[in-house]
Amino acid sequence: MRKTIILKPKEGCQVRKPDASALAKDGEEVIYNAYWARRIKDGDVIVLKSLPKVKSEKAKQPVANSSEES
Repeated sequence: MRKTIILKPKEGCQVRKPDASALAKDGEEVIYNAYWARRIKDGDVIVLKSLPKVKSEKAKQPVANSSEES
Protein backbone atom coordinates (compact mmCIF):
# COMPACT_ATOMS: atom_id res chain seq x y z
CA MET A 1 0.00 0.00 0.00
CA ARG A 2 1.36 3.38 -1.01
CA LYS A 3 1.39 6.29 1.40
CA THR A 4 -0.89 9.15 0.41
CA ILE A 5 -0.94 12.72 1.66
CA ILE A 6 -3.23 15.69 1.14
CA LEU A 7 -1.61 18.75 -0.36
CA LYS A 8 -2.75 22.16 -1.54
CA PRO A 9 -0.77 24.84 -3.36
CA LYS A 10 0.69 27.72 -1.37
CA GLU A 11 -1.43 30.89 -1.67
CA GLY A 12 -0.89 32.46 -5.07
CA CYS A 13 0.90 29.45 -6.57
CA GLN A 14 -0.16 27.01 -9.24
CA VAL A 15 1.58 23.68 -8.73
CA ARG A 16 1.80 21.07 -11.47
CA LYS A 17 1.45 17.37 -10.75
CA PRO A 18 3.85 14.90 -12.39
CA ASP A 19 1.26 14.34 -15.16
CA ALA A 20 1.36 18.12 -15.90
CA SER A 21 -2.18 18.81 -14.65
CA ALA A 22 -2.65 21.42 -11.91
CA LEU A 23 -3.00 20.53 -8.24
CA ALA A 24 -6.49 21.52 -7.03
CA LYS A 25 -6.60 24.93 -5.30
CA ASP A 26 -8.53 23.46 -2.35
CA GLY A 27 -6.19 20.48 -2.09
CA GLU A 28 -6.20 16.88 -3.16
CA GLU A 29 -4.88 13.51 -2.11
CA VAL A 30 -1.68 12.44 -3.87
CA ILE A 31 0.72 9.52 -3.59
CA TYR A 32 3.75 10.63 -1.57
CA ASN A 33 6.95 10.35 -3.60
CA ALA A 34 10.20 12.25 -4.27
CA TYR A 35 8.39 14.78 -6.49
CA TRP A 36 6.03 15.84 -3.68
CA ALA A 37 8.83 15.72 -1.09
CA ARG A 38 10.65 18.38 -3.16
CA ARG A 39 7.51 20.53 -3.49
CA ILE A 40 7.03 20.36 0.31
CA LYS A 41 10.70 21.18 0.99
CA ASP A 42 10.58 24.12 -1.46
CA GLY A 43 7.47 25.47 0.26
CA ASP A 44 5.32 25.28 -2.89
CA VAL A 45 2.63 23.15 -1.22
CA ILE A 46 0.99 22.91 2.19
CA VAL A 47 0.32 19.54 3.84
CA LEU A 48 -3.28 19.24 5.10
CA LYS A 49 -4.67 16.80 7.66
CA SER A 50 -7.92 16.42 5.72
CA LEU A 51 -9.66 17.82 2.68
CA PRO A 52 -11.84 20.86 3.31
CA LYS A 53 -15.57 20.18 3.29
CA VAL A 54 -17.24 21.38 0.10
CA LYS A 55 -20.61 23.08 0.38
CA SER A 56 -23.13 21.73 -2.08
CA GLU A 57 -24.71 24.01 -4.66
CA LYS A 58 -28.15 23.26 -3.20
CA ALA A 59 -27.12 24.73 0.14
CA LYS A 60 -26.06 27.98 -1.55
CA GLN A 61 -29.28 28.53 -3.51
CA PRO A 62 -32.17 30.33 -1.78
CA VAL A 63 -35.35 28.34 -1.39
CA ALA A 64 -38.30 29.72 -3.35
CA ASN A 65 -41.37 30.43 -1.24
CA SER A 66 -44.24 28.48 -2.80
CA SER A 67 -46.92 30.52 -0.97
CA GLU A 68 -46.09 33.72 -2.89
CA GLU A 69 -48.43 34.67 -5.73
CA SER A 70 -47.24 36.17 -9.02
